[in-house]
Amino acid sequence: MGWLMAVANPVILDSRNEADARWQEERDALGMTARIAGIQPTELAGWQRPASNDEPYLAGLIPAPVEHSLIDHDSRVFFGNTVFHDWTQSSSTRCDIHVFADASGRRVEIANVNATPVEARLGTDLIYYHEQTASFVLVQYKRLDPDRSLSVDDRLMEQLTRLEQVRTLSRTAQEPDDWRLSHDPCFVKLAHWPIGPSPCPADELVPGMYLPVSYVRLLLSHESTLSGRTHQDGIAGRLLGYKQVDRYLNNTQFIELVKNGLTGTVGVTAEQLRELVRSRLEAGNGAVVAVERGNETTRERQTRIRQRSSSSGRRNRLHHMESPMSD
Repeated sequence: MGWLMAVANPVILDSRNEADARWQEERDALGMTARIAGIQPTELAGWQRPASNDEPYLAGLIPAPVEHSLIDHDSRVFFGNTVFHDWTQSSSTRCDIHVFADASGRRVEIANVNATPVEARLGTDLIYYHEQTASFVLVQYKRLDPDRSLSVDDRLMEQLTRLEQVRTLSRTAQEPDDWRLSHDPCFVKLAHWPIGPSPCPADELVPGMYLPVSYVRLLLSHESTLSGRTHQDGIAGRLLGYKQVDRYLNNTQFIELVKNGLTGTVGVTAEQLRELVRSRLEAGNGAVVAVERGNETTRERQTRIRQRSSSSGRRNRLHHMESPMSD
């Protein structure tokens, strides 16, 4: 009943409110995760405001009704030795976890992790890790202003430097399955939310531009991003946005790249992933972290993706399972 009521009366978030603005970003990151993994949008449609503004978006998710056979297993078994274990045991970090699984044994464990109060949080990261191929992608959210542009400041430049360091975790491809379109595992999503209250149905993603970090660096050395203003230190001002960037990945294009394993790191362990998330939390970011597990071969993964695009693939969709949450 709670899920039905939440779906029938969706919460409207207001971008002028700090907590709502962070929940908007985390909701979009969760929606991206769902589309990459093959989770039905209805599984994420039930949501209510968490008790505290500092709690993650996932704390308010109301699980959709599912077949009993899919929730028989005690999902606490999943978390004893996973990347999330440290945060579920921490008193200084809020970590909410939901698990989605299908009949084939494939499952996606999603954690929404915050270690700082909402007013001190610098932004939201989406990290999607595919365990079978030891590969992850990282998306850092940046909000566009009403003119659909972002003013480049020192903080953005420092964040780009940190994202460039993430690239060093990846090793060189040795097998055909390790090949990627580029060596960029990190992206910036320049996203636009209207000022004020705005609905966002569970089956929609906020419009945005996905830019690989190396592409951002190139843009910031090109005349197309000059703002026409000069900072007090004499450095030319820069803008990033729809007027300055002609080519970018949209939601659909980015999802397809990740689903098919064509972008991301190579050979990164779960321990390395855990250390990365810890460093991102210490830097003041909130994170939506998804770990996809299973025994699919690359061929089986590609077959499932093709099937899922047609009606015959519905049987392979992931469904919600019960999961523990930290206090």
